Amino acid sequence: MLFFLKKFISYFFEPLTITFILLGVGIYYLCKKEANLKRAKIFIISGAAFLFIFSSSTFTYFLVAPLESKYPAVKDPVPGVNFEYIHVLGSGHSGNHSLPPNSRMGKQALSRVIEGIRLSRLYPEAKLIFSGYGGSLDESFAKVASEIALSLGVDEDRIILFEEAKDTVDESRMCFELAGEKPLLLVSSASHLPRAAGLFKKLGMNVTPAPTDFINSGGWRFKMPNSGGVYRSERGIYELLGITWAWLTGKY
Repeated sequence: MLFFLKKFISYFFEPLTITFILLGVGIYYLCKKEANLKRAKIFIISGAAFLFIFSSSTFTYFLVAPLESKYPAVKDPVPGVNFEYIHVLGSGHSGNHSLPPNSRMGKQALSRVIEGIRLSRLYPEAKLIFSGYGGSLDESFAKVASEIALSLGVDEDRIILFEEAKDTVDESRMCFELAGEKPLLLVSSASHLPRAAGLFKKLGMNVTPAPTDFINSGGWRFKMPNSGGVYRSERGIYELLGITWAWLTGKY
């Protein structure tokens, strides 16, 4: 219940949701029997301004950059550390079984899976963990991710699945039960790792973050407002809300 409550609340903090609410209220004041033009203008202009800001790369860069710059990418083996586990955190996937596994995942999810497989080749003795449930689908994210790994040559006996994990809190608990304080590479999107690593470390785990899916990889550039800016805003706001929630509940 708490999981769905978090998802429901976070929906109302998304840029497009806030924009539509402001515009909707403005249209209401404009179209009601006794129109209030002053209030209508305030809400409509506020909605348009809000959308402009949160779709602008100028703003979204500074929203996401602090999250993505916290941990460097793991390009080469970490000196002096022999990782026993590589944990790839879950994301979204499609239930269309007519497509190959890699085509059933979006960019974010596929980036995580491919990075986990790449790191598994740097550490050939490490177990590769995939986590993530299926929601309303008949196959979990972890299962689809493992199918990609198998197709790319990862041995089946190296793969561990956490198919019941609904969110990062579940993933951290399940991983702690398995790995304890053993060295662990934690793979996720760069903007998500500050929150994820905090949850794992709170349990006392020996975690080295391995970020991927950098959405600000090109650095700051001025661009006109676009859908990519909205996407980056959503990611940044979602993670900041997640960190706040984890801190308030004592998990971060």
